[in-house]
Amino acid sequence: ALLSGTAGGLVCAGCRPLAGGGRLVGVRGIKVLRFARANSIARMADLRIGDDLGRELRAALGDAIRVVLDHEVHSGRFVEQVGRLAPRTPAEPAGDVQSITPS
Repeated sequence: ALLSGTAGGLVCAGCRPLAGGGRLVGVRGIKVLRFARANSIARMADLRIGDDLGRELRAALGDAIRVVLDHEVHSGRFVEQVGRLAPRTPAEPAGDVQSITPS
């Protein structure tokens, strides 16, 4: 099916010419989108999605969001860049944190 922001969601093969663009999403992608619609964010966090499916969904949802907002969204790129940062050691307990603000 085609995920089209212009058409407002998934579009069948017969309606694609009228959809105004979008991105094809496979059966597994449609299942994930339906799961997301019916479940909480906490349940979504437990869902394991492979790299290929994740890329497919990010691209399709990104296209749809850009159409709805009518401009490029940069927050997704920011989140990806933060995710690529090297992991850091856990922060010290709150009692060991010192303020850098002058007294």
